[in-house]
Amino acid sequence: MVDNSVIGLIDTYGCYNTTGTILRVKGTFYVACPTHEGIMDIHADSVTVVQHGEITHDTFDFYQFIPGIVLIAIGGLLAFLYRFLAERQR
Repeated sequence: MVDNSVIGLIDTYGCYNTTGTILRVKGTFYVACPTHEGIMDIHADSVTVVQHGEITHDTFDFYQFIPGIVLIAIGGLLAFLYRFLAERQR
């Protein structure tokens, strides 16, 4: 269980285009928790915010695709050239 005051520290959850809030949790780590039916658990003594989350926006840059397009064109040209030369040797 988590206190509502700790939940209030989290301003952003991590997902696409979002960096979530990073928390520092100090407490006791149990491999087999005696109070929660032996599951792996952390009993937090203190929770603090290390870094607040932020929303990021990715910009589309067509010029980053140009090397890939050029390599695909070269590959297609080489495949056509190979096929042409293989048919010519028959």
